[in-house]
Amino acid sequence: MTYGEAKPEIYVQIGHKDAVNSVCFSPDGKYIASGSKDNTIKLWEASTGALVRTFDGHEDEVDSVCFSSDGKYIASGSMDTTIKLWEASTGELLRTVERHTDAVNSVCFSPDGNYIASGSSDNTITLWEVSMEEVEWTHDEYEDRVTSVCFSPDSNYIASGSWDNTIQLLEVSMGGLYGQLMDMNLRLTQSVSVQMVSTLHREGIIQSSYGKHQRGRLYGQLIGIQM
Repeated sequence: MTYGEAKPEIYVQIGHKDAVNSVCFSPDGKYIASGSKDNTIKLWEASTGALVRTFDGHEDEVDSVCFSSDGKYIASGSMDTTIKLWEASTGELLRTVERHTDAVNSVCFSPDGNYIASGSSDNTITLWEVSMEEVEWTHDEYEDRVTSVCFSPDSNYIASGSWDNTIQLLEVSMGGLYGQLMDMNLRLTQSVSVQMVSTLHREGIIQSSYGKHQRGRLYGQLIGIQM
């Protein structure tokens, strides 16, 4: 550098102070949300790495973050047992759901934006209707903590993974009895467009029985797959 040249700018990044447990891109690809063991959520500009804002409010580590499909909201799950809904553009905490009795390991927005599913170390999944601020149902047929939940693209199903070595597929039904969960035969003729599931069912790897059509019922279960 010759004398009189402008000095290069130095940008100081104020990142997380502890392990990062979860990251999620915004649907438009412009931002990345991160949840950390330092109890915070941070929003970053993907193209530059610049910190946009920090979301404070959890009392324990943040284990999961997820954007809504329109990018307007961020859901977070924490070891403080709560699910929080944030406005992405301002960082405002919109509401807190206190339904679980142990850490919330995974949260997921439905693609249609109507629901948030959460999986917890209390061995349950809850489904929360965002607009009504109400928990629709709780599914408790697990023998260990639920570590991951994910909606199907049509918002009709929730897949879950648990430390009990199972993957369960739940149907989000808008009819039937509120909150009643029953085992259900995996109907391959319905809109589950996964070829592997069909193959596993024919080979008897999926365990199932069948009953009436109810809200939040167990749609299928994958157990003991050996590769």
